Amino acid sequence: MSELYDAEIDGGQGGDTTPTADSLDEACALAIDWADEGDWPAEGCDITIRVWRGEEEESFAHHIPSQAEREDDTLAEDGEVIARSEGEWTTQQIVVMDGEAYYRHANGGAHGAHDQMDGDGVWREQPIEPTRQIDRSEARRLMLDWGYTLADVARKTRAITAD
Repeated sequence: MSELYDAEIDGGQGGDTTPTADSLDEACALAIDWADEGDWPAEGCDITIRVWRGEEEESFAHHIPSQAEREDDTLAEDGEVIARSEGEWTTQQIVVMDGEAYYRHANGGAHGAHDQMDGDGVWREQPIEPTRQIDRSEARRLMLDWGYTLADVARKTRAITAD
């Protein structure tokens, strides 16, 4: 169930917002995404983001990239895998296509195989079809569960248009 969190930059001097999220970590990723869109110096800067709801609180440093770094930071390309979790027998992925996020869960993993031998004895990579469409919030939750950093979650999910 989504809850309202409070977030501020540098003790409120850099602004504040109220993200709606299912967890503190997800609220932190939303706060990073919000902070990155701010009006910052061209040379970049370091800020402190604080996110809280009741007794839950997280405070952390975040680097705002320079204008040159921001211009180099492109959104995910169509069909790009933005996250993956490699299990022993399966691989889970999040792929972006036309601004939509899709969850893929395929056989593979460390002991599985994405490739199969065809009738001619040639190994061919098998296409992995998306399992289901997901929204940006679910993509963020999965990435957090898979151990991605808050900054990577915020940056990599920007290309997803559906909330």
